[in-house]
Parts: sequence; structure tokens; C-alpha cells
Amino acid sequence: MQKKYLMIFGLVLFCILNNTISTAQKTSPIPTVTPTAAATPIPTPFKRPNVKTYWGSTVNGTLELPVESISKLISQPLRIIDDKNVGYSISSFQIAYKRIGLTEDEVTGKVSPQSEIVANQFFSNKLSLVWQNNIMEGLHKGEELYFFDIVVISNLGFRFYAPDLKIILL
Repeated sequence: MQKKYLMIFGLVLFCILNNTISTAQKTSPIPTVTPTAAATPIPTPFKRPNVKTYWGSTVNGTLELPVESISKLISQPLRIIDDKNVGYSISSFQIAYKRIGLTEDEVTGKVSPQSEIVANQFFSNKLSLVWQNNIMEGLHKGEELYFFDIVVISNLGFRFYAPDLKIILL
């Protein structure tokens, strides 16, 4: 009796494996498609416009500004404008803030300046209120604000990078 069940089980197992292997070997023919001129439009390459990054009245590049002028700029949005005075929307940008603080040596008690960098990414054209407040609370001479990776969306939906803006505080 056990021999009969073992033979039936082996036969069923053989049929299942044989069926699986044979169906795995079947390939369907690859359809050939002939493109027509009307069906495949030729995409025109995107030419990045010559744009400038503005934060208030400051323009992209490395600038040296007095600490007092940052209080006027801090709530201003970033703007991207091309040569034809056309504005572009900003998808995202990053900011790095190099701030200067003081550190005290525990052994000698000597106080020395130390810098640290804090950074964040924003998905609008303005700094958040928290960042505006944090920057305004601790502005010192020698600190730096660096706007980088400014992603801009063109009117056709293409994304590209705008020039960076670096401000050194005097």
C-alpha cells in the first residue's frame, strides 16, 4: 500500500516539475515596431537660460555685507531671474550657515573662537521662521551664509540649477 502511494506521489511530483520546467522555457516572440514620423516627436534639447540668483538686492556670487543689512534680507525670498527679466519658480534650495561661537578650555580656562556649520534644505523660496530667528539671534562678524543647490523649474517643466550665493558678514 505504501509503495502504491509513493509511486503516485512520485508521478504527481514529476508531472508538476515537468510542467513548471516546460512552461518556463517558452518564450514569446518580440514584437517589432516600426516608428513613424508622427508617432515619435523629436525632443528638443533644453537650453539652460542664463539666470541670476537674487536675495533681496544681493546678486549671486560671493558678497561681503555688514551684519546690519542681514536683518533687512532675512525675511526676503530667493528669486531667480534671467536676462529677459523672467522669473522662475524655485523647487528647493539648501543653506549652510557657518556660525562663530566661543569655547572654553576646561584645563586652562582660556576662551577661544570656534566655528560650526549648520545646514538645511528648504522646498520653497524663503527661509523658515525658525531659521530666520536663529540666524538673527546670533549674527557675528566673520560668519557666512551660503545658498547652494538651488533647483529651479522652467516654464516647460525642466529643472536646472541656479548659481550659488555666498554672503560673508563684516
